[in-house]
Amino acid sequence: MRYSALSQSLCMRRDYVRSGFSFVEILFAIMILGIGFIMVAAMLPPAVIQTQETVDQTVASQVAKNAAEILEQVANNQTMPSTTSIYSVFQPSAAPIWVFGDVSKYKDADAARYAWQSIKGKMIYGSDPRYAFTTMYSREFRADSNNQASPPSYAQVYVLVLRARNRDEYSLADVSGEFPNLRPREVDIELTEGTVNGVAAPDIIEFFVASNGPFNAAKINTPLAVAEGTFVIISEDRQAVNYKRSATSTSTLSASGMANGRIYRVGNRRPDLGANKWELMPGFDMPSGPGCGGPGPDLIMGTADDNQNIPVVRKSDPSQNFRARALIMGRGSTDPSDARAYEGLSQDVGLFSTFVPVK
Repeated sequence: MRYSALSQSLCMRRDYVRSGFSFVEILFAIMILGIGFIMVAAMLPPAVIQTQETVDQTVASQVAKNAAEILEQVANNQTMPSTTSIYSVFQPSAAPIWVFGDVSKYKDADAARYAWQSIKGKMIYGSDPRYAFTTMYSREFRADSNNQASPPSYAQVYVLVLRARNRDEYSLADVSGEFPNLRPREVDIELTEGTVNGVAAPDIIEFFVASNGPFNAAKINTPLAVAEGTFVIISEDRQAVNYKRSATSTSTLSASGMANGRIYRVGNRRPDLGANKWELMPGFDMPSGPGCGGPGPDLIMGTADDNQNIPVVRKSDPSQNFRARALIMGRGSTDPSDARAYEGLSQDVGLFSTFVPVK
């Protein structure tokens, strides 16, 4: 059979059609695929972290609810005595924050031990022992309008929900011993407003070994427990502040404890500023604006930041610049029954506050 010239031309073209890809094309395809894998791999860690944080917050809310119910069952005048001896209804201040069952604070040491014993077996979450709680409280002791002093029929409690970071789960060892892992740790702190004259900058917190209390007596370096995510509860600000009854008043009065109960959270570490200096996490820092590091002093307190800085007003004599006393948890202890050394990430998951009736 004869082929026409056109048929012969088509056959020759089919003979030269390539059935695969060149090396350069394959190389570019691998490069694009590799970039895609890198992008997917980069997305996985944040997604895993976000998922875990969501789970932590969900469990934390349930742990806090259970903790409030437990505290309500054991709250009485012996387990939650007044944390202050202020007898004036006119002094604007807040009561100090105590660790629940703190022998060094309670007047009745036996009552303090009983308070701790009444909750320590319930502090570890039964449904998931990776989680636990620890607690602090505040209860004022004020005089009424007839100058009759009596504690109120309620107490404000702070429930700090924790997650085991340096071991698989919590055990009874974490609530046993003189310095158990689940007991809040005492530190001294200084706070410095970062925003000055409207120029935004991170607020700074500096930690010091507690100036008194059981951790100080045992020479335990509690600032080593601080890590990113650690909550800081001011237990006693130790700041004497002059204030006016109103913005137009000419006379001033003095008060302390204005910052008691304020809550902050630790952000990035700042070794460039000092060994124990950290930024405060946005959303858990000191508010900025007029009266809070902004232009001009506050009209009532007379300070530049509404009594947020500690010390409030720095004096030339360093011994007069009193640091605040605060409570933290932070890293887990290497020995669960003796919190003298710390390791791992911060145990802190969430901090909740509520009021419970005191019988």
